[in-house]
Amino acid sequence: MQNSIVINKDNLFYNKIWKNVVIRNKIIKFLSIGNNRFGIIRFEKVISVLFLIKNGHFQQLRNKVKNSDYLVFNGSIGNNINEWSYSVYSSNSNSNNNKKSHSKTMVPLNKNCLFNKDITTHLDLNFYMDLFKNYSNYFLNSKIQATENVIIEFDNVIALKVLHENFNHQLQIDTFFKSFSIGSYECALYLFNQLKLIKSNSSIIKIWNLLYQDIENSIDSTSTSSMTVLDSENEHLRINENFNFLLNKLKLPLPNNQLPIPYIFNIKIYQSKLSSILESVKIIIKIKSLLNKFIKSINNKSYKLKNTTTTTTTNNNSTFDNIINNYEINLPELNDIENMKFSNEDLLKNIMDIDLNQNEKVLKLYNILLPFTNHFHCYLENLNYYNIKYKNEYQYYSTLLIQPQSSTTTTSTPKLINLKMFGHYQFNELLEMGNNDDSLFKFCKNDTIIQLNYINTLIIDLKSQNQPNLLIIEKIMSHFINENNLEFTRLIINQLINNNQYLNIINREIIRLRLKRIFISMVKSIEMFDLLYKEIIIVDKELNQQLSDSIFKILINNNKSIVFEHFKRNYALEYYSSINKLDLVNNGGVGYEVYKFVYDNIDDFISIYSMVNVWDVPNLNLTIDQFIYLVQHTPKNKTYHCCNNHLFFSYVVLNLPNDIQTGKCQLDTSDKDLFNYFNIINNNNNNINCNCFNNNNNNNNNNNNNNNNNNNNNNNNNNNNNNNNNNNNNNNNNNNNNNNNNNNNNNNNNNNNNNNNNNNNNNNNNKNILIEFIDKLNVQHYILRNSSIYKIIQYDCLRYGNMELIDLIITLYKRFENPKYWELLRGIVSSICEIGQLPLFNYIVSNLKEGSFLMDDEKYNTLFKMGYIEFLEYALNLFKPIHKIVIHYYYNNNLSLNHFKYSKNKYLDLSNIKLNKKK
Repeated sequence: MQNSIVINKDNLFYNKIWKNVVIRNKIIKFLSIGNNRFGIIRFEKVISVLFLIKNGHFQQLRNKVKNSDYLVFNGSIGNNINEWSYSVYSSNSNSNNNKKSHSKTMVPLNKNCLFNKDITTHLDLNFYMDLFKNYSNYFLNSKIQATENVIIEFDNVIALKVLHENFNHQLQIDTFFKSFSIGSYECALYLFNQLKLIKSNSSIIKIWNLLYQDIENSIDSTSTSSMTVLDSENEHLRINENFNFLLNKLKLPLPNNQLPIPYIFNIKIYQSKLSSILESVKIIIKIKSLLNKFIKSINNKSYKLKNTTTTTTTNNNSTFDNIINNYEINLPELNDIENMKFSNEDLLKNIMDIDLNQNEKVLKLYNILLPFTNHFHCYLENLNYYNIKYKNEYQYYSTLLIQPQSSTTTTSTPKLINLKMFGHYQFNELLEMGNNDDSLFKFCKNDTIIQLNYINTLIIDLKSQNQPNLLIIEKIMSHFINENNLEFTRLIINQLINNNQYLNIINREIIRLRLKRIFISMVKSIEMFDLLYKEIIIVDKELNQQLSDSIFKILINNNKSIVFEHFKRNYALEYYSSINKLDLVNNGGVGYEVYKFVYDNIDDFISIYSMVNVWDVPNLNLTIDQFIYLVQHTPKNKTYHCCNNHLFFSYVVLNLPNDIQTGKCQLDTSDKDLFNYFNIINNNNNNINCNCFNNNNNNNNNNNNNNNNNNNNNNNNNNNNNNNNNNNNNNNNNNNNNNNNNNNNNNNNNNNNNNNNNNNNNNNNNKNILIEFIDKLNVQHYILRNSSIYKIIQYDCLRYGNMELIDLIITLYKRFENPKYWELLRGIVSSICEIGQLPLFNYIVSNLKEGSFLMDDEKYNTLFKMGYIEFLEYALNLFKPIHKIVIHYYYNNNLSLNHFKYSKNKYLDLSNIKLNKKK
């Protein structure tokens, strides 16, 4: 029953209040972020679209756009994330994980763009209608083509639909081709249907030719550059998506011409996921008619590999022809492939993690796809992988050293598979093995028998040599330590390193040095550390004596935090003897986990605190959570600082103000002044709140007195009705009570007047204190970012939109007519122009008769550079400069350039922009 009541109340709030646009906007107007004056932002003062998107305030963004509020769009329109500079009010982040695949490059997408498809769940069709209608200067007219380009880039079909159907934007066939080529399939499908391209044979042929060209470009670009496995997989997925889009979404009929390049997949099959391989095989079967000529030449043993741009054939190519012509292609029916059933777990596996001997379906897919992989760079590797691993055949292994050459390369691609990957022993391949080489046993990770046979063969081979091969020992040990392979590491230690018959004294000394410098620094588990320490160091007294007081230092310097606590608990003697040798202040490069361990065990390090004091480390890089943790664990009698980070400073001001007052948190002069400023502001607010509280109490007392008097009157009247003999007495009592009430009310009114006078006095006193404080600051140095007045204004006015300080500076200027305050206002206006704070600018200008002198050519150029069209037009029309403003800044800001060229503003001279266009 209670739950139903709560639900009904919620429905009442939503239906009667929140759904009312007027009431909702009034509520949102007073919503704020933060918990006191320092760090508070009222939504009504937020002008940055970027800020609202980054912090997920989509409802507030929708309301502002619907109401046509003044907004700043920098960092939220285009995809060029470097186009917009940092501002104190709305900062931009350059870290973007989202990427869109192009035919040749991977282009990062601005995740905070208004057209990012990932946020369209919050920004619907109505939002984009309001956006284009209310902010046409930014999105329509001369900018409509740029708007379409960004929409296509982000594949935002909702915005494209609004642009076309509600604002009469004419769609072009070239836009479809662009959408398809960059993988914006939703926009491409919409364009395809709107333009009715299915009825145009020439368009269909052009679409297929575009895909053919894309395949050629993909093969050339991926073959000539060093691609990671992830890059190769992404490119493979993109080619699959292109084919599936044409075949399944657009349902295009196949063309009559053959594919010019039959090897359409530039992939190492063994590195690819089963899901991708399955999809590629389906595509090959669907486009079989485009591959008939190639299939026939292979089956007739007549295929000849040719370069894409020349008809010449090299000896290497001839060798390749002989190999591939031994193959026979028999494509199954599509139903046979579609009826194959795989678990979701298997579909996500790489082919090399699946045993093809145990899975005939995957083996079948492998063999079907093999001849359609890049003949210049993939086919031989794919063939050798299968032959070596599953047939134990090495017939074509030597051909990996003789790759065929394409027209785009002058040297052969280095061999990417080798015998040690399969656990086939060949000593020379170990000599080529690098220290960070992880290829050993890559294709036989689960076959311990093959691996053990390989290691035993190696040990026998090393023992048979005249001299110990320390290089091989180091490489093989490093590999097993890095792989955290305890079994094989122990085997090498017992058979070689601790074998006095194999290693003489000199060689053991070299191994010890290697152990100190490399082996311990590579450990990834406590078990591996114990193995190395107990099996090598402790058993050797001389080595133990050399390393016992430096092991912990090695662990610290290499950030092996997983071992710290274990080493302290189990090797206490060595731990405490090595502490005095630590120097974390002058040894840059250690990570946060090292400092965390030190401060968790600060009693162990208190005698050498100056050597481990994290607050003395130069260029310290911490997150806010890490900063808070270290502050909380800093000894009470030790100091810390805010690392010149405004977020850390804000945290201390809000949560640990006493640390600033006592000096535990050390601040520079400008930060101290900023803290003192907010103390004055907060004291002023607290006094007002306290007085308001007293006023409320007085009013409540008045109400209570009146209620009591009324009750007395009511009681007396009742008595009058019941006892006629006492009428006169009751009347007297009532009159007395009324007189008393009047006296009480008069007294309360006097008290209220006194409280109001006290409020006015307190306000005047606090304002005078603030005026005196500001007047002592060197306001002429506002332009310096480390000056006190600069930080105060940036934090309180520009970041949080508070007007009081601006109002105070204007008052100071008017009162004293001191030119330093005029220069301060000019400096503030410069900052306002950088962040586009038109409301704050308008407030300053409206309070100054000589406001036009606040603007100069540089400020107008700043507004142009930053793309603040509305702000710039407002300032030009307000001040009407006599001479044209020569615009020098361009910085690729097409937003401003296109708008003002189109509008032909009479106050701007754009003739010099071309000079800076290449900058």
